[in-house]
Amino acid sequence: MNYQRSSFLFVWVALLCIGFTGCGTGSKSSSSSVASPGSATPTPGASAAPASLTFGSQALNSTSPEATATLTNTGTEALSIRGVTASGNFAETTACPSSLPAGASCTVSVTFTPTATGTLSGSLTFTDDAAASTQVVYLYGTGVNAGDLTESSTSLSLGNVTVGQSSTQAVTITNTGGESVIVTSVSTSGAGLSLSGMATPLTLGAGQSSSLNVTFAPTSSGPLNGAVHLTDNSPTPNVTISVSGTGVAALSPQVTLSWSESSSGVSGYNVYRSLVTGGSYTKLNPSLVKATSYTDQNVTAGNTYFYVFTSVGTNNAESGYSAQVEAIVP
Repeated sequence: MNYQRSSFLFVWVALLCIGFTGCGTGSKSSSSSVASPGSATPTPGASAAPASLTFGSQALNSTSPEATATLTNTGTEALSIRGVTASGNFAETTACPSSLPAGASCTVSVTFTPTATGTLSGSLTFTDDAAASTQVVYLYGTGVNAGDLTESSTSLSLGNVTVGQSSTQAVTITNTGGESVIVTSVSTSGAGLSLSGMATPLTLGAGQSSSLNVTFAPTSSGPLNGAVHLTDNSPTPNVTISVSGTGVAALSPQVTLSWSESSSGVSGYNVYRSLVTGGSYTKLNPSLVKATSYTDQNVTAGNTYFYVFTSVGTNNAESGYSAQVEAIVP
């Protein structure tokens, strides 16, 4: 009986040791280690935003304002940045360090300088040690010809203009470039010139036109050598239109009469005038007119006058009135 009880106890102790680490002859503890469930090795990650940048229209060989792209380390370990490059007609200025901490971001400034017209594309590429070793932002822009003003006429001739009167001509200005142009000022040089019809500043989009009136109103006689000057913000910022003309002294209105010579024995002629048809008439000449013509300088523009003349013989006898002549003074 005693033997059997001892055997049973030994078997129970042996079974108990099966479920515990360290059971066994001379073993008190274990030096082995096992990784905790769910743990991972730290790695860097990278993401670039936005996916693309569009710069719109830009004049040839001019540089656009800056646009920015951002690189973010989306991983759990520092990101090693090996390079930032822009291709095509695009240039970059980077603020990114060589090592970007986990969760941190950096920015890159991008500009567009087109060397050809039309739609142009390129890319901004980040090279680093993330799993996907490059991140790309696609770049787009359109190259256009710069704004340029073209005038419908490079010179204006306003002809002969009587002092106190005026002559006007219109000139059209067109933006033949691909960008908007701002006309900042319009002025004239030359006495008697003035402008109307265009207020500044004036913005002309690509293909748009505007007209202005150039007026010459001389205050004295003589030639005009003047010009119209426009200033704008295009690569060729000055437009000059030459203007010529002549101021002519105003002529006093007058009426010139002429008639056929009477028969011999005539000493001269008298000239009479009336403001109404058929008289009464007033003699104009203080002494006999020896010629067969007479100029009446004492007339007013817009009036109508009626003339007759008589002949005076050598015996001082005066003939009757001739047929009446009507004269309208413009």
